Formats: sequence, structure tokens, C-alpha cells
Amino acid sequence: MKKLFSFFLIVPFIGYLFNNIQHSKNEISNINDIPISYDARLLNEVTPVRDQGDTNLCWAYSSINAIETSLLHNKTIDDNSALILSPTSLAYHRFKRNSDPLGNTNGDYQEINYLQSSGSPSYCATLLSQWCGPVNVSTPANQDAFLSNEFRFEESIHIKTDDLNLQDSIKKIKEAIIEYGAVTFSYYNARETYYYNPKVDKLDGVSHAVTIIGWDDNIKADSFVPGAATQDGAWLIKNSYSSLPYFYLSYDNTSSNIFAFKLANLRKYDFNYFYDSSLDDGLSFSINAKTASNIYQAKKGDADNDEYINAINIGIQGLNSTVKVEIYTDVQDTSDPRSGIKKLEQEQIFEDEGYRLLKLNTPVKINKNSFYSVIVSISNEENNAIILVSPGSGMSYKYNGNYWTKLGGYISYVARIKAFTSLVNNEKIDINNAEVNMENDNFIYSSAPIIPKIFLFFKNELLEENKDYELTYLNNINAGKATILVKGIDEYYGEKIIYFDIEKKDKPDCPINNIIISNNEKFLKDISLPNNYIWKNPDSLIQNKAIIIYIGKDKDNYFDNEFEISIIKQISSSNSSLPSTSSSTNIISSSTSFISSSNSISSSFTQPNDTSSSLSSSNLSISSNSQSSTSTSSQQNTSPSIDSKKLIIILISGIISITAIFSIVIIITFKKGK
Repeated sequence: MKKLFSFFLIVPFIGYLFNNIQHSKNEISNINDIPISYDARLLNEVTPVRDQGDTNLCWAYSSINAIETSLLHNKTIDDNSALILSPTSLAYHRFKRNSDPLGNTNGDYQEINYLQSSGSPSYCATLLSQWCGPVNVSTPANQDAFLSNEFRFEESIHIKTDDLNLQDSIKKIKEAIIEYGAVTFSYYNARETYYYNPKVDKLDGVSHAVTIIGWDDNIKADSFVPGAATQDGAWLIKNSYSSLPYFYLSYDNTSSNIFAFKLANLRKYDFNYFYDSSLDDGLSFSINAKTASNIYQAKKGDADNDEYINAINIGIQGLNSTVKVEIYTDVQDTSDPRSGIKKLEQEQIFEDEGYRLLKLNTPVKINKNSFYSVIVSISNEENNAIILVSPGSGMSYKYNGNYWTKLGGYISYVARIKAFTSLVNNEKIDINNAEVNMENDNFIYSSAPIIPKIFLFFKNELLEENKDYELTYLNNINAGKATILVKGIDEYYGEKIIYFDIEKKDKPDCPINNIIISNNEKFLKDISLPNNYIWKNPDSLIQNKAIIIYIGKDKDNYFDNEFEISIIKQISSSNSSLPSTSSSTNIISSSTSFISSSNSISSSFTQPNDTSSSLSSSNLSISSNSQSSTSTSSQQNTSPSIDSKKLIIILISGIISITAIFSIVIIITFKKGK
């Protein structure tokens, strides 16, 4: 969208402060732990804002912004200052794409002013799935993006919220941001303001694509312009205009064109086999492809290097879809995808639609000049899942139950099924042949990630991490079976999976041994407990002993969550001259003391967290509506004396007086100086 209403710019001072005050870093260890606020800038996962100027390329800028943040979020690259990708190259090749490096397509060309052409993030997903970009911002827009791309597209997801209620929609977008780093987003924009609610704007807006890099549930509903929202909370938006680089968009806003991207380093794959174009998917529904196949001729293996299929990318439409992939090599009849040797069958369920990646459990070797087929079948409960197609020519087929037919009829269409391949030197060593020694194989849950030290040997030679192999740890926090994924690099190839067990811990660390109460409580439920603890029998009468149960999020990581604690009733006197304790049952926090009878009872209490790690045992003191009392002699022993109180008051009054006199002297001196 072009910039239309810059004169509406309102940037409240609080907005300025937000951008200039340091915030604490977001900490998200689990996708289910959605915080009330999130800001990718605090994680150094956001690149500088760039201005789209008078172009119509907001759709390209928003996609590039999301891609850059995703690359940083997934640690594909570490330095956000070195990551500047080109939106204009993306827009140029959307309409003027070169033929692909393998010669399977002739390219796409439209005579159009690409700088002023409207678009959608879906265009970027289609183009990038062919590895036509992204390129560095210094690369001329018309330079072949196939040859100068910086990263390998793996997948994009289209987040559909049409059938969700507003709260489920908000949750789903947040989950995507946590997983991918950022998402694209389109809305109808009529003005520039730091807190915007387009739902109540009476001005005519135009569609504008931006990037969501976070959110804040605490922004009040009445903060928004031009009118209050129906709820608190807003999306944190990265814009493509320097006049308003960041702003908040109310949750009330209707969402569309929500896409997330995932890209890999160049070295992960070498070649991309595809037939589809970068144009739209307009006839996907009418063709209704449930089982489709592309047959390709292998082109890159040679005497020194073998070519392997590592992953399949499929354009799909439909939610919660089961995708089955079959691969046949040495296909004899190029009109029959199954006329070869079946090498692999693999299934995967995809919650969201888009250009989805199915990584092969075992790479499939293909011989140069031979033909191989990739067969994809898709289904879901609603029976509306389909394989996307596009205009194009190639060996692409649809299965009709009994036989294969070419896609498209009079007009040639092809399935959006791609094969990602890599060359492996014949002399490289399969990492699966390496021997593994683990330093320790006895692991107990500790609430922190468990990272065992492992050693890999090949023919008694110790391999070096990050030189010969890379390690990825999965499911290594909670009790159960954890995984170490070993990936060969340089002279080694392939992957090796190592499993290890994390045992449950006996018990969480209980923060209390004793609870001190007044005489007024009758039932256990009348006594408050620390967070994440409950009484086993809350309706029972208070006795000297009782059982409490730990119910924190990590409770399943312990064999036993029950503790027996002592309950001590404080001794009270009817004649009291001491001030009362709190008027309701409460927890006395760390180092708090209170007086009961002639005794000074000190309680030191540590609040537990969900992980229950390293919590000290202590007494928990509870007071009630009753007044704590003591004898006069006890009061003299335990309370500050009257003289001490007077002395404190005199000291404070003296300090205030000196400060006032000093201020008057300064004012008089200043006036004389003038």
C-alpha cells in the first residue's frame, strides 16, 4: 500500500519511551507458555525498518521483514546487522522470473510496472518455494535471483483464522510467532497512529501488509484511535514507513494474509526440482487433486558425487491434513509414476496449509539421467484438503482411482510438488557408521534442559563437534525419552539418532515443614498455602499433621508429590496491648517476624515456582482475625521502646528541617546572583 495519510501521524510520548527504554528479554521455553507480552526486538531478532517510499510493495517488505526475523529466530544467522534482504528483487521476479537452474521451467513474464503492482505475501511464498531469492539488498533487482539467493526456502505456512473465534485466532497467531519469529499481516489502513483500531475508523482505508513481531495484552482498550476497542491488547507491528516504524494494532482488527516462513542455509540443499510457475493457484479447487505426482529426470549426480532426495515440498490447501509421500526410482514409463522401484513411503500430518516441508527419514539416491517420481496423497476429515496446482508444463499427473491422467485437460497444469536434493561426495562417510559413547547415561529431571556429553568415533578416531557433525537436542527437559540428532557435515553426511532416558525425580523440593496458625482456623481449607500447593483433604478438621500436594505444571516429573507437614497453633493471651497482625489469613514472607504470647516467632518462606528447584524448608506463619496479645513484660522485651520511637521521629523531623533551610538558602543566593 502506498502511504496516504501521513498528516494523521500521532506518536504519543509513551510510544517514544517504549522504543527507547530497555526491556527485559522475553523467555519462552515452551510453545504452550504464551506470555502476556512479546517483543522480538528484545531478542535482537528484528532488522532495521526500511521505507517502501512511493511504491506499492508493502506485501514484499512485510514478507522480507518476516523472513529476516525468522532467520534470526531460528538461529540460521546470528547477526541482525548483516542481514538485509531485498524486497524489490522479490517483487521484480514475481512478475519477471528467469528459467530455473535445472531447466524444468521457462520462467514467467508479465509486462508490468512491478514497483506499482499490488500483491500479497502468498506471492512471495510461491516464488520463494522455487528458490528464486531472497537476495541481498545490494543485488540489482533484475539480476537472476536463482543464482544469487542467500538462503534455501524450506516452507511457509498460511495461518487461516476465518473459522475461529477472535480469542482462538489471537492464540493461533501468537503460537506462530513463537515458533517462526514473525508473521505477515494485512489490514485496512486509513491513518498513521501509534495505537490504531481500524474497526471503528470511518475513513476509507486501503489494504496494507505489515509484519507482526510481538504483542501486548496489557494495552488498554481506550488507548486506541479513532475509538476504543472492545478488549485490551494489541499486536506489535513492524511497518515499512519510517514515519511510523512501529505501532500497535488492536486485537479487534480482522486479520488476513497471515504467513510465516522458514528458510535454511545454502549448504543444506543443492537443487530444487519443480514444474510450477510463480503465478496464482486459481484452478486448484476446480482440479481438486487428492493424489498427484510429478516425474523428474535426475540431472546432477556424476562419477564423484551421488545425488540424494532429502525433502519434499508440497503446496497444500486444507487444515489438519494427512499427507502421504511415495518415491519411486528408475521409472520406466514416464506416464505411469508407479512404473519404477518403490524406495520410500512416509506420512505426516500438517495442522496448517501452505508450502509444507516433509523431510525424508532416509534420503533416496537417484542416478543421473534416470527418472524418478514423487507421489503425494492428501486427506482430512472435512474432505476439503487438496494439492495446489499452477499453469505449467511437465510430467505431472492426477490419479483418478484406477489410472493416471495429465493434469489440466486442454490447458496444461502441474502439481506444486518439489524435490529438494543434495550432492554427496562418494568418499564421504555416513555418520551412522560412527560409534557413540555417552559420558553419563543416568539422568534425573531437574527442570533445566539436560545436555549429555557425547563422543563420536569412526575407526577409533575421535570426531569433532561442529567440524564433523552438529548436534540438536530434542525433548530433553521433562521426564521420558529424549533425543539427540547427530548430523554429519563436511566429510560426513547423513543423520544419526541417539536416545536417552530422563528419569522422574523422587519429590519436588517442598518450601515448608511447619505452618503456624492462630486458634481461629477450623478446617484445613481455611489455611492458605504457597502457589502450586493444595491440601489433600481440605475439608478435614485441623490436626497436628496434614498432607499437602504439589500441583505445579511439572508435577508429572515426580514420583511423589505429597508432603506431610506439621501444624502449630500459636498461643494467644486475652489481655493484649500489642498491635494486631493482619486481619486475614496470610503468608508471612521471607524474614518477617510477629509476636505471639511471650515468644517471638520468626518465619522464613520461599515461594516455589513450577519447577520447584532448590527451595528451602521453613516455617509458614499464618495469622487470622484474632488480635495477637502479650503481657506488658513481653511487650517491653519484643517491641521498640517509646524512647526509641520518639528518637526516630525527632531524627526524621530534623532531616526535613535541614533540607528546607538548605533549599531556601539556594533560592536566595540565586536571586542575588541575578
